[in-house]
Amino acid sequence: MSEDTKSIFDPANFVPPEVPSAGDVIFRSAAGGWDDACLHYGPDVWLPYTLGYKEAADRLVAQIETEHRHHDLLVYPIVYLYRHYLELAIKGLIQQAQKLLGDTVEVPARHTLVELWTMCSALLERVSPGDSIEEQRQIGRLLREFSSVDPMSTGFRYPVDTRGNPSLAGLQQVNIPNVRDVVGKIALILDGAQAQMGYYADCLSDHIAGGN
Repeated sequence: MSEDTKSIFDPANFVPPEVPSAGDVIFRSAAGGWDDACLHYGPDVWLPYTLGYKEAADRLVAQIETEHRHHDLLVYPIVYLYRHYLELAIKGLIQQAQKLLGDTVEVPARHTLVELWTMCSALLERVSPGDSIEEQRQIGRLLREFSSVDPMSTGFRYPVDTRGNPSLAGLQQVNIPNVRDVVGKIALILDGAQAQMGYYADCLSDHIAGGN
């Protein structure tokens, strides 16, 4: 053993890791420092949640593609993050469409993607009849596939379901970049619908403000 190696294992050079202490708190502010994240900003409180989950998943996939490791560990949080993004994005569109149409605004509490998309698609048809019919049909097909694997948003969060049965039974491999790419295609349509309804809402506000 070399002298340099010996010095690493010398007790005099050992720095113990930090462990929880009475002075620790989980949520604190750095008084405006760069490490602080701002919450509750902007008029659309749904948007940061929605975009945040997709951004986190995209970054993890990019890390895997760069480092070529940890696929078997990160697949679970990655797919969960994408699924939660889809759920939040669809629920956000439902709420936005209800406001635009003058309906009672009710954000569905359920997690079933197919039911949520059926409701969302019907509202989008009322907002803009005849738009993106084929794209919406394909989104419905893809969400049915997702739901067949993870119907209640628990499959990629827990190794067993509430009855103790193994999660993701029958699914052996997942191509992670493909999940990102397909969700990205869905996101193009969802983002477009969000922007279109935002434009319609602005036009309606201008019309009301102008007294016309």
